[in-house]
Amino acid sequence: MQKMPLSGLILIALGVIVLSACGGAAATPTPAQPAAATQMPAGATAPPVGTSDFIQGGLMYDNWMTVIGVDTPEGDHPLWKLQTTNTRTGTDTWRCKECHGWDYKGAEGAYGSGSHQTGFKGLMGAVSMPEEDLLAALNGTKNPSHDFSPYMQEDQLKALVAFLKQGVTDTAQYINADKTVNGGDA
Repeated sequence: MQKMPLSGLILIALGVIVLSACGGAAATPTPAQPAAATQMPAGATAPPVGTSDFIQGGLMYDNWMTVIGVDTPEGDHPLWKLQTTNTRTGTDTWRCKECHGWDYKGAEGAYGSGSHQTGFKGLMGAVSMPEEDLLAALNGTKNPSHDFSPYMQEDQLKALVAFLKQGVTDTAQYINADKTVNGGDA
């Protein structure tokens, strides 16, 4: 039996938390609760209009090639040569999490040292960036070496953007840097 990657477990846990908080399904307005009065839970934000499923984007963040069913592009990712500390090659170099960390903190997080160290920046600030800027970072507009558009369709790139806007979470309160559970019941 194949083990699920930690990032997959984090996404499932976040999905369960979101569904629990939302009651699992949207409430149907009743005469006592007209549609105009339906409100989101306190602190929740509406998903951006026109974005794809952020859970799909989260799965793609871990291993987009497996999720969308495509072969790994040839060789190493073009930006991989900018670092010399991580000796992985091929498929691993194309995984978002390999550069930006399973904890989304890049060089400032769990991948700031050890065998996964790359020195690449994390994604914790993505939530405050405009969707257009995030899409431009993924489709090569900002940096042609970071162009994933030859491998992903527009809706798949938008799923990654949705994840960066809605799913990137500081996992430190739940998971320690050594991947052990931080309190609670594992």
